[in-house]
Amino acid sequence: MKFKKVDNKWIMRIDKGEEIISTLKKFSKDNNIKCAFISGIGATDKIQLGVFDVKKKAYNLRDFSGDFEITSLMGNITTLDDDDIYIHLHATIADIQCNARAGHVKSAYVSITSEILIEEIETEVGRDKDPDLKINIFKF
Repeated sequence: MKFKKVDNKWIMRIDKGEEIISTLKKFSKDNNIKCAFISGIGATDKIQLGVFDVKKKAYNLRDFSGDFEITSLMGNITTLDDDDIYIHLHATIADIQCNARAGHVKSAYVSITSEILIEEIETEVGRDKDPDLKINIFKF
């Protein structure tokens, strides 16, 4: 991973073989980023996407492997109650036939490169576990 900072923005390249969520989490901890928006593109050969099932109160997860373009990567950086960094990402990926799939990113490994923009906000937004849905939601 390589990066450059310009004002409140971080321009980042995540390299082949690196896992996106863990790389962003470590980067955020190392640079004391507690609130930011994330956008990006890239390529993956192994990704786990999910869609939240409200009735089951759990994510339905699917694993995808092969050659995929990450055509959109959007999300945010916040903190949990124990001050741990929370990376929340959604992605749209396209296969070799340009069929798209999308969902909440549980994990994603870079196959070629991933180009990320992190826009840091000088505040802290936490998360609380919603008692009904059992997911972490913004806490102000």
